[in-house]
Amino acid sequence: MLQQKLHQKQHVRKESFSSIYTSLEKSVLSPVAELRERLGEAVEALGVRGGRIRCNIVRITFSQIFLLLFFIFSSGASNAQDPTFTSVVSTNKLIANTVFEIQFELNNAKGEDFTPPDFTDFKVVGGPSMGSSTMIVNGQVSRSQSWTYSLLATREGHFTIGSANVIAGRRKLATRPIAIEVTSAGHLSQPDPNATGGESIALLADIAEGEYYPGQQIILNYKLLFRENVQSVNLISEDDYADFFIQNFNSISQQSTYETINGVTYTSRVIKSVAMYAHQSGTYTLDPLVIDVGVNAPYPGNQGFFTMRRLRNVQVASPPKTIKVIPLPSPVPDDFSGAVGQYYVTATPGPTQLTTDDDFSLRVEIQGNGDSRRWDPPEPNIDGNFELYDPRINEDIFNESAGNIVHTRTIEYMMIPQSPGEFRVFIPFTFFNPVTKKYETVRSDTSELQVAQGNSFARRSVTDSIQLVPPPPGIVTDIRTDDRFWTSPAHLALFGLVCSGLLFGLFITVKRKRESQIPESEKLRSAAGLHARQQLELLQKMSSQVSDKLFFEKATEIYYKFLSEKFSIPPADLDKEKLEGYLEKASIADTTVQRAVRFFEQCLSVRYGGIPGGYSRDEMISETKQIIDLLGS
Repeated sequence: MLQQKLHQKQHVRKESFSSIYTSLEKSVLSPVAELRERLGEAVEALGVRGGRIRCNIVRITFSQIFLLLFFIFSSGASNAQDPTFTSVVSTNKLIANTVFEIQFELNNAKGEDFTPPDFTDFKVVGGPSMGSSTMIVNGQVSRSQSWTYSLLATREGHFTIGSANVIAGRRKLATRPIAIEVTSAGHLSQPDPNATGGESIALLADIAEGEYYPGQQIILNYKLLFRENVQSVNLISEDDYADFFIQNFNSISQQSTYETINGVTYTSRVIKSVAMYAHQSGTYTLDPLVIDVGVNAPYPGNQGFFTMRRLRNVQVASPPKTIKVIPLPSPVPDDFSGAVGQYYVTATPGPTQLTTDDDFSLRVEIQGNGDSRRWDPPEPNIDGNFELYDPRINEDIFNESAGNIVHTRTIEYMMIPQSPGEFRVFIPFTFFNPVTKKYETVRSDTSELQVAQGNSFARRSVTDSIQLVPPPPGIVTDIRTDDRFWTSPAHLALFGLVCSGLLFGLFITVKRKRESQIPESEKLRSAAGLHARQQLELLQKMSSQVSDKLFFEKATEIYYKFLSEKFSIPPADLDKEKLEGYLEKASIADTTVQRAVRFFEQCLSVRYGGIPGGYSRDEMISETKQIIDLLGS
């Protein structure tokens, strides 16, 4: 019985050690087969052998297990490598306006507080893109981290990219500086198939050569030239077009063409097309467009049926493009609308047989390819006396036609004839044609109006309407009345009311006569501030119903129209330099001039797609009102 209990006790100890061993194997030793072999060697070194394990197993203490684990991990740690931090570039010799990559890689450590070098001599167009990887080979674990940047070489010369820094454990590591040589590309408009980085892929910015005018449509096409199988194109960076109002083409032809440059044939495709309109004259340089192109990469070795397609990414940039915008020629006609381009006017009149009680409507359509924001509805030409209402814009639409953006504005005019007769009405529109380089005027068809007298008769004098006829015989004409009526309070009140009405009518007549003698330009100047404030108040009431973009655009248009009407500034002259001259000529205080011009410049970004920094909706309205009050006083 005693021997049986001893046997059971030894069996329990054996199972206990087996469970400890199994636990260690699962938690520590199982990932690496080599460690299991070392465990067996260590057990044999401690005297545990074959069939004697049953009696020797009791002698293994916790200190021996600790020594065993220390031996295992110390032997593995002895194979660990020191961390390294290196930098590498895709090329250190390239041509100007070429994109290249620089990568900083940390091996055998986990990095923190990565600090890139100063890329002052280059433009960062991508990155940093970060990556990390862990590999186990023959029981050895290796780690790596990387930070990758895409840089654009903007100018020629010899440059040095400084050191990047990173903290690895308790050590601060730094890369070695890299020398970069940027050489001339010869003719920037011609791709070099042997250019480093771009290889057989190039990107061109295509604009018709010549000089342009403010408000004229400038077509910019970005063409991708390639001799490889392109699978994808992604935009990385482009110019902000701050000096232009732009409209992107929605539909671009997917048809490819072929171009031969320097004896090399490329497949050519337009990947982006933009219509630009310069705000004012000057010389402007567009920054390069940078794209990432995915092309088919070769497969290493044999390919299986389910092998996924491999892509190689190539980043290319277009050369910078310079555009010269010259001022409009002088003298500028008085009726110049501000439009620059080619324009056509058509009109659809309402009924032309009407009375003085009816209103006449004229629907006009003005179509052209210039900047639609530079001109307002033109004034109608009428050879009679009509009461005119403000023209109403019913439609403002843009279409793409024959490689151009065509703007169509539909305007409705309402007018009421003040007297009967035959009248002619037409709409003239004066614009500058950049093709002929002349100011031209187009006009709608003339509408012939036949106006008859309505029920609201024109005013006639008392002597014209009353005929004096001698009384018939026998009728007493000398009628005497009670003199007390003429001196009664009722008669005096009635007499005073009649006199007041006559004086008021005389006052209104004199006022209208004086107003009719005031030139229209002076009337506009006088009413400019009042109209602007009314429109701002209406815009503020409708603020919750419009988007930010539309709100700021409308507020800007109100401010610009006020400046144009208040100081008689043609739309073509509404720029910073000329605005200062007009304000100084009007004897405006210098501080007010500076404030008005500064706000004008801030509004440029609003009018052409942006939002002025620091202004909320209420602040925009408040600032506009304050400047209008200062300029209107």
